Amino acid sequence: MLPLIPFPNDIKQLDNTVCFSNYKIEADENFKKSLFKFENELNEKLNKNENDTCYTFKFVQNPKLNKEHYVVNFNENECVVFAKSQVGCFYATRTLAQLLKLNTANKLDSLCAPSVFIEDRPRFKHRSFMVDEVRHFFGIDEIKKIIDLMSDLKFNYFHWHLSDDQGFRINFKEFKALKDIASKRSKTKINSIEGEDYDNTPYEYCYEVKQIKEIIKYAKERFIEIIPEIDIPGHTTAIVAAYPELHCFNRQNEVGTGFGVFYDIMCPGKEQTYIFCKKLLKELCLLFKDSKYIHIGGDEVNPKNWNECPDCTKKAKELNLDNNLLLQAHFMNEMTSYLHSLNKKVITWHDGVYANTDPKTIMQYWTWEMHKPSIEQINNGRTTIYSPCSQFYFNDPYAELPLKTTYCKKITLDGLTRKGLSNIFAIEGCIWTEWVDSNELLEVLIIPRVQALAEKAWTKNKNLNFKDFLNRLEAHHEYLDYKNFAYASNKLALAQGKKYREKVAKSFRGNDKKVEFKLYLKQKNKQ
Repeated sequence: MLPLIPFPNDIKQLDNTVCFSNYKIEADENFKKSLFKFENELNEKLNKNENDTCYTFKFVQNPKLNKEHYVVNFNENECVVFAKSQVGCFYATRTLAQLLKLNTANKLDSLCAPSVFIEDRPRFKHRSFMVDEVRHFFGIDEIKKIIDLMSDLKFNYFHWHLSDDQGFRINFKEFKALKDIASKRSKTKINSIEGEDYDNTPYEYCYEVKQIKEIIKYAKERFIEIIPEIDIPGHTTAIVAAYPELHCFNRQNEVGTGFGVFYDIMCPGKEQTYIFCKKLLKELCLLFKDSKYIHIGGDEVNPKNWNECPDCTKKAKELNLDNNLLLQAHFMNEMTSYLHSLNKKVITWHDGVYANTDPKTIMQYWTWEMHKPSIEQINNGRTTIYSPCSQFYFNDPYAELPLKTTYCKKITLDGLTRKGLSNIFAIEGCIWTEWVDSNELLEVLIIPRVQALAEKAWTKNKNLNFKDFLNRLEAHHEYLDYKNFAYASNKLALAQGKKYREKVAKSFRGNDKKVEFKLYLKQKNKQ
């Protein structure tokens, strides 16, 4: 089978083979922006012989197709691509690039590939991947590298986690303390949550606004929209370290140096918290002006301070709430209403969604458990992104989350109805980076699970074949080498053998979070 990832939903291999040493492109004017990457790849790969006959690529607009739908007729005479939109045209070129093996080393005198007819469109209209750059920071070049890979795999959203207890990663000039204080931590927990093992090196990173804009532009050129996340009201230890007046007791605490769920977070009983958050979200919306979605977190709120805070108690009483934790729903609805006034759609993690949460709030379901209130929300019409950690959290070692689980496990939520299933409009993979302290480790944990995620999100269930995927993945390694990615071998990603899985899982839950990475480095050094 042809080594395409994600695999097209309707493909027929024809009898002929296409070979050419010169080419030309004829395209509708609307498609010019979709072709820059494809043209660059052809020129990088092909030693054009101007004396040879030009092979013609035609890109034709067909308004009857859906937005991400494309048709490719690639035969010995010409290649004709039909698409309705620029993004459909772009996705067609991503398939052609793999078919012609354009993203590999060395120029060629001619390019050859089997003739095919493809009619393709995605299973899920929202296909996303998230990187946490708070716990550890990877930088503009690495994020661009990941976005470029995502574009080749036909993702259309990049979820960017930019604030948490351990830091704030955007330098807004209107919020000087977020750069001066919240972007820095004095040390970083290592090895495991327990114990007193720290790297005592001060950790300080923050994107300048112009760098963020550069990444936004880079993603947009590749038809990927960025979903920025500023996590509120929980996971805000770094923010209240910079602005202690937002703390329930005006307490001066430090930016988080360990990991877990902290209780030194924003106070939802103070009016100034609401004013501050709306100003901050306004700046975020101005920066990410082309993003439809804003993610505001809402997960893992520890209400310890709220339960003891007179401001929270007073606010809860005014709102006739049974307990102070219910202030979260009020707070989130206030922020959601404000973001709606700025023409943004709002996403929150499922544990930030309550019975009275704004019905337009999109829920992201992340837990491995069967969270009945959230499942009821889905069944009752809540638009939902599906990203259970037991399948799509790539920070786990392969021994605990092998590649096969990411690829093969179906959407399984106890009590989910057929109508509820239709409310799941998106699949997202995530990597949380508490223990991911290098770009190389980041890539090894992501790849090849991100390829499995891409195929899971794009290709219909009936066309999924794990054994075939592994074969195509082997062929994909040439592309990864050319792009200079670190990645887990198929053997490592499969985590074969019960004893091996148990050994790695035990180490991961203990003090050695990098046991698999050490194995990867050992294998790499032998090459």
